[in-house]
Amino acid sequence: MKPPVFIPVDEDIALRHTVPAYAAEIYGLVNENRAYLQTWLPWVAHTLSVQDTLAFIRGVSHYDIYAADFNLTIFYRQHIVGLLGFVRGKKKMRQLEIGYWLDEKHQGMGIMLRSVRSLIAFGFAHSDAQKIIIRADAHNLRSRAIPEALGFKKSKDEISHQPAGPTQILSCYYIKVSDHCIG
Repeated sequence: MKPPVFIPVDEDIALRHTVPAYAAEIYGLVNENRAYLQTWLPWVAHTLSVQDTLAFIRGVSHYDIYAADFNLTIFYRQHIVGLLGFVRGKKKMRQLEIGYWLDEKHQGMGIMLRSVRSLIAFGFAHSDAQKIIIRADAHNLRSRAIPEALGFKKSKDEISHQPAGPTQILSCYYIKVSDHCIG
């Protein structure tokens, strides 16, 4: 069964599958937020044009929740303000992982918190996943606040090497188990 291409979050926020028509607007948002985003996300350094964004969009899955990039665009009051999705699904382990980023000037408004909450509900409803993971840079307190506010349990800290260079990042892993798996 194909999931819906539209997930209403509330009267201000909607999640839509990321499609090529959004490429220019997404690239513009990445470019406006480049200095901020590249602090946390290594792919920003390689997103240098609308064509790069278009190539990314064409490479993401729109219907396989366990694919490497099940990507959704966040609309706030009809404007694109960020992306989120399932970034590292593991079907055999019945596990999904959420990744996200938001326009800096739209942070602190609860947009990402509400969007991630809706994505979690969607993920558990449209898959057989038993747990969802969120990984955040240990120094990115705003990003870490999302899983902490949503009742995720911190499971571990891990140093990882970024594919874009020699940088090591200390990541915090948070896990939420499906209510169906709890006694």
